[in-house]
Amino acid sequence: MNRVVAAICILVLCGTFVGVHTYKIIRLNKDVTALCEEVEADFQKENWSGISGNLQKLRERWDKSRLWACLTIDTKEIEEIEISLKQSMKYAEVKAKPDFIGEFTLFRMRLEHIPHQEGFSMEEVL
Repeated sequence: MNRVVAAICILVLCGTFVGVHTYKIIRLNKDVTALCEEVEADFQKENWSGISGNLQKLRERWDKSRLWACLTIDTKEIEEIEISLKQSMKYAEVKAKPDFIGEFTLFRMRLEHIPHQEGFSMEEVL
């Protein structure tokens, strides 16, 4: 009987972890997507101060979720995301349009890939 209770407790803990992880990843994706859209809107207007401000917000949001992301995401991918964000911020400082938009697009694609890679979907189960 003790084994059954232990197995149920382990299943509940695993299910809770998966649920919390999925929620945090989806929330990160929504927040980052909204900020990325603001950056792209500022880019269209050539508002470099707005771009820099929104990139700083992106950096803060990423730093807030970095520890949780490190639990399941490969270190190499996290480093690539952070390098891409830093390069985007540097390109925004020097107002290099083609370099900025290229690096920022790469950054956004890497972040949008996280929920597909780390999230839970029925397509993967079936």
